[in-house]
Amino acid sequence: MTDFTKQYSGYRFVSTRRGDTLQMVAFRELGNANDWAKLAWFNNLLPPFITDDASLAGDRVLLSGQELKIPSTVAESESSSNDLENVLLTDCRLRNGRLSVDETTGDFEVVSGRDNLKQAISFRIVTDPGELIYHPGYGCKIGRRKGNKNAAVATLMGRMDIQDALIQESRLRRIDSITTTSSGDVLSAVVVVTPITGDPVQADVSV
Repeated sequence: MTDFTKQYSGYRFVSTRRGDTLQMVAFRELGNANDWAKLAWFNNLLPPFITDDASLAGDRVLLSGQELKIPSTVAESESSSNDLENVLLTDCRLRNGRLSVDETTGDFEVVSGRDNLKQAISFRIVTDPGELIYHPGYGCKIGRRKGNKNAAVATLMGRMDIQDALIQESRLRRIDSITTTSSGDVLSAVVVVTPITGDPVQADVSV
């Protein structure tokens, strides 16, 4: 039985974004850009599949911003209950930058869904670009604004730095607000974002 004929037992909806291609959505949601054909079949789409041009959109071509069905091989009820964990992912929990241990299982503690996204946002902001040698583009330049005697300039540039960093986060639908404050050598930020599924998330960060 091929990918095009097997019966999926569940699905979830995601909103497409301006500039999206089906390959980009497949990579973002399924982890493999080559699964674009699976999405085309599952949603009964024809080329160009997704478009920013309203004149090209139709019954079988989505206008960016419209929702796309993402197939799942788990039961629909299970897919719904685990949607946030599946979409916003699971990672190791870091406390003060260190791995923590689950006292019950003795294994590394993990964090999922909205809490994982909040952790990811915080660590992206406090990490200086180049600090992770295998990911030189990861991080935020806000730390370089510390000590700037002009607090107004530091907070303005810091807000722009955070925005530039968060644009790289594929799990975000939009950045709702970024509020930065400066006190001595400490820059603080309150970031509110809307993930690709679920309600807005707030992360408080100090550098």
